[in-house]
Amino acid sequence: MLTDQQLAAIRADVATFLTDTCTIYRPNTGMDADGFRTGGETAVASSVACRVIRSRTTNYAGQVLQGEANRVHFRLIVPYGTDIRDKDRVDVAGERLEVLGVVNRLSDEAYIETDTVRIPNNG
Repeated sequence: MLTDQQLAAIRADVATFLTDTCTIYRPNTGMDADGFRTGGETAVASSVACRVIRSRTTNYAGQVLQGEANRVHFRLIVPYGTDIRDKDRVDVAGERLEVLGVVNRLSDEAYIETDTVRIPNNG
């Protein structure tokens, strides 16, 4: 187990590799007066340090996903403690990404890793 000092040092090291910034959007889940979903999205964080790394199109068992052969997956890394969730959308470096899942395996609480895919900017 890491000490608080060790964890702080690791987080500081990770921060040096987060060379981009992003804005995180969350889908609105409210209902209007008629009971219909309001739709849209709300920016929940901006200027978040991040790094985008291209991934292979595989699931966590290492198998190509049916229907996913042409989707480009990315790993999005953000600082530990960032409020990022499945279905959030992220704007970074002129691209729009959708979070498919938060994948914090082996991070030792030093950072948050997500599996994302590129989506059209008007998507």
